[in-house]
Amino acid sequence: MHSLYYQNSKEVITPVNVEALDDYVLRVFFSNNEVKIFDVKPYLKYKIFAPLKDKAFFAQATTSSDTVCWNEKIDIDPEDLYWNGTSVVLV
Repeated sequence: MHSLYYQNSKEVITPVNVEALDDYVLRVFFSNNEVKIFDVKPYLKYKIFAPLKDKAFFAQATTSSDTVCWNEKIDIDPEDLYWNGTSVVLV
């Protein structure tokens, strides 16, 4: 796994919280106070992510070991979450 660093510093950026939203979307809160929306739907075509099609299971998303995961077999790299997520501003 690669580490995400904040603006040329040694501060590592990690997901610190996650909320599973409707339509297989995650709201991911990062350690640098950024929040990103990440669409998991494109991943559902891969066998490893097939269990996430169960909405109750998808809703169990959590942060662990510096990423978002559902169990010991299903996780998404923090780099994908950060770089491919859409930034949001919470009000």
